[in-house]
Amino acid sequence: MTRFNFSSKLTPGFDVSSRLSTQRSRRSPTRHFWSQSLNQLVGWMTQKPEPRVWRKPNQQGHMQWHAYDPQSDRSFVCDTETEMRRWIEQTYHQPSPTAKDLTPLWASLAR
Repeated sequence: MTRFNFSSKLTPGFDVSSRLSTQRSRRSPTRHFWSQSLNQLVGWMTQKPEPRVWRKPNQQGHMQWHAYDPQSDRSFVCDTETEMRRWIEQTYHQPSPTAKDLTPLWASLAR
């Protein structure tokens, strides 16, 4: 029994697997659309609402730092990275409550 080497007969650069996946996606564009939509929806629902930070020039051309917090719907604009870091730390790095701080809460819940 002789073995036939398909790869030697193909044109260089021809990829069978990509060709098949392209044909599959051509056959079902609706299925592809719904799959992509479902993936985006699941990603959106499971992501944590983290602040977004970026730099952008103002009207005079000077770079400014911008931040947006989707959870609280607050924005912040400043001129330096140090100011932005300070705002982030003050906003997001609140000390967590200790057991001592929670004692009045537990006492009121026990009643």
